[in-house]
Amino acid sequence: MVLGFEMKVETLKGKRDGVLLDVDAAEKNGKNIYPKVNSWLKKAEEDVNVVDELLQQGKFNKVSYRDVLLPIVVVPLNDFEDFDSRKLIFNKIIEAVKDPNANIIGVHKMLGVSKTTLVKEVKEKNILVVLDDIWEKLDLMEVGIPLGDEDQRCTILLTSRDLNVLLKDMDAKKSFQSVF
Repeated sequence: MVLGFEMKVETLKGKRDGVLLDVDAAEKNGKNIYPKVNSWLKKAEEDVNVVDELLQQGKFNKVSYRDVLLPIVVVPLNDFEDFDSRKLIFNKIIEAVKDPNANIIGVHKMLGVSKTTLVKEVKEKNILVVLDDIWEKLDLMEVGIPLGDEDQRCTILLTSRDLNVLLKDMDAKKSFQSVF
């Protein structure tokens, strides 16, 4: 579309230049130029200038940009209810976290979503790594979580719906069934 427009502008410039040559030749021969010819030349010059300016304005290095991402607001959920049965499991998990021989602890339940709520509560007790909702074996060393070295060792709290993932795949030293 722009190319077709530019071709029409070039045609207009060519026509204007041809008329200007005729006008120059006529004036050299002492002839008068019709007012409508002078009007047309003036209008053609204005139109060519407008188009040239418009074409210059249309030269962009970039024509698009990415939207600025709005910050994600995390709204804390207050869905942890402190029932006695939950306190018992919660306290067992806290004790397991303190046990230096249990560096991987699993919390499982086949259904429900309250394991995450439990993890929110337990994470305030200085647990270094919490991995929520594990579905399959995860190579902890590959993701940068040190195991075995006493100086770099950390406690890991895992949650999963599958007890086998915790005990067999992730080698949890202790596991608890969530009642949440």
